[in-house]
Amino acid sequence: MGVHRSQRLPVRGRATPPQEFHGPQKVTHGAERGRMNDVLSALIPPVVVGGAFIYGVVKLLRSEAAGRRPAKREDVPGPQDG
Repeated sequence: MGVHRSQRLPVRGRATPPQEFHGPQKVTHGAERGRMNDVLSALIPPVVVGGAFIYGVVKLLRSEAAGRRPAKREDVPGPQDG
């Protein structure tokens, strides 16, 4: 059983025959926009989750820090020297 010529792997050092080389693919603007939408739709959920996580951590840290501050003392009117 032989392997058909089109199924052979290219040999190192040899140029690919012209009929097998398809050249650079031309990208149309519609396909480029579609690809950008795919990238954005893949990135938006992790960004939202990360933002919510950071917001929660900052809120927690601020509430913890507020609990550790000494209570603000109001001036109590008392006997005055003088």
